[in-house]
Amino acid sequence: MKVFFKILILILCFTFDHKANANNISIERVETLVSDSAETDSLETLVANRNPKQNLTFMGIPITGTIDQFSAKLRAKGIRYNYQVSARLGKGARGFYGTFMGETNCLITVQFNPYTKVVYEVMVIQNRCGYDQAWNKYNRIYPQLRDKYLKRLLCVEEDNGDNNEKHSRFYLDNGNIFLSLFNDEYEYFNIITYTDLINYRKNEAKNKQIEYNDL
Repeated sequence: MKVFFKILILILCFTFDHKANANNISIERVETLVSDSAETDSLETLVANRNPKQNLTFMGIPITGTIDQFSAKLRAKGIRYNYQVSARLGKGARGFYGTFMGETNCLITVQFNPYTKVVYEVMVIQNRCGYDQAWNKYNRIYPQLRDKYLKRLLCVEEDNGDNNEKHSRFYLDNGNIFLSLFNDEYEYFNIITYTDLINYRKNEAKNKQIEYNDL
């Protein structure tokens, strides 16, 4: 989860300025996102006993393999790599733009372990818009996620944030899908994050081993 919000904060701080009318994200907004991320950490204990046998998928692509292999599969679906975004995200993440659920120019980031290069998470940030439009998207996506992953769904956690923000966490037997409605000043945007449990755990184990080796 810490990686999720680190990537989100970096994205909010610079990627939306590719549009001429985009506004900068305030420091106060970044601090709020960091604070809000803390509450999600305790939820991991509720589903810690999962033993997945199959990888979670994104756009029909299993979230596994090296970042180069995964990137090639995204390109085959028309998702284009963005060097500028990737450079700003830094080690362990790459940025793309493409069409998702019929919406063009969505920002897509892929997180991977910088040592093994194996991917474990994909985040989609849809375009900014007014509240009504963002809320309609949220209400359209929520039941679609629930119905599509019903056989794998263990539980759903929901909560409301400030300024009409909304967050739903779908815990599946092989990963997590988080659907969020975020506010930025007078605009809103939806984020969908797909986390593969198998490779997320491998990522965490590898990072801990690297830290241990440094001691």
